[in-house]
Amino acid sequence: MKNEISSLELHYLVKELKVIEGSKIDRIYHSKENPKELIISCHISGQGKILFRILLPSIIFLDDTKDSAGTPTGFGMMLRKYLEGGRIRKIEQKDFERVIIINIESKIETKIANYHLIIELFSKGNIIFCDDEFKILNIVEEQKWKDRILERKEKYIYPKSTSNILTTKEDEFIDKLKSSNKESVVKALAITFNLGGTYAEEACYISNIDKNEAIKTISESKYSKLYTNVISLLNKEPKANAGFDSIFPFILESHKTEEKKEYISFSDAIRENYDKLIHIESKKGTNKEIEKIQNTLLEQIKLLEECEEEYKNNQRKGELIYEKYQEIDNILKIIKEARKKHSWSTIKQKLTENPVYQKTLKDIDEKTNSIIIELD
Repeated sequence: MKNEISSLELHYLVKELKVIEGSKIDRIYHSKENPKELIISCHISGQGKILFRILLPSIIFLDDTKDSAGTPTGFGMMLRKYLEGGRIRKIEQKDFERVIIINIESKIETKIANYHLIIELFSKGNIIFCDDEFKILNIVEEQKWKDRILERKEKYIYPKSTSNILTTKEDEFIDKLKSSNKESVVKALAITFNLGGTYAEEACYISNIDKNEAIKTISESKYSKLYTNVISLLNKEPKANAGFDSIFPFILESHKTEEKKEYISFSDAIRENYDKLIHIESKKGTNKEIEKIQNTLLEQIKLLEECEEEYKNNQRKGELIYEKYQEIDNILKIIKEARKKHSWSTIKQKLTENPVYQKTLKDIDEKTNSIIIELD
């Protein structure tokens, strides 16, 4: 079962999250024991308590129960100070990216202040707490990207958007597909419009287009049909379901015959499969740790082999010096005596002309007062 939410799935989840707009924040949980998880306990007038659970890097859903609180982090304590008692005014998805912006109105002493809690659900994931002008007040993990810096006191910059299918018109859609450098229509749809592989395949399936068909060979009518069906994927009747390896917000035609379980909401589907998702995430983390240890071990083995080789070379050098000790000692004595009367150039000439030392003596370095000899 996959353990991340696509942009299209997030689009449907945000629709479900609208239920907590206007709710009051009762409590916020972010513990040292589980720093990747943030839980916001909300009170909805006339309905009671509901939990908004975020599990970095890429899982979110509405819940009704929570585990023990644990030891709060500094990040969690700051959110409690500024946001508890405040109201969630708006929740939205940034363009069609895996980014959620939560606008919260809170009373600080006697003043009303607005804050933004931004949840990034890609790469390693992140949660960023900003003031009304998007200055970063606190953050789960400071990060540096090629085109933006996520650090305290910096202004928050949204990740660069590739294409927002929610606002893309048909002619723009067709132009972007035609200019794509991807070889197949499914790859062009998945990457250019941020649909991901599953929903790009679904668009091809309901359009009766071979997903591997080359972009350059698609007819104008097929382009138009693709656009219509991609837009339809954004407005399907919600009917969350889970099969063997995936959770979907609606019934996919390409998976219609597969055995599946249906749920009241997408959040319910994620919640019921939460343990599986957690297991996948922890296993992924464990695999990374194993890979890191294996790489370290390989480096140490390589270093050990290099040390052993160097040891053998130095041992052989020592043995040669011992074997040729008399010859080396004679050369040194001659040079010491000669230096009392002659220059280095004269000594070098006389020694290199002597057939006894021609093979052994390779050079004399006048600057460092050293000699270079070669031993067989």
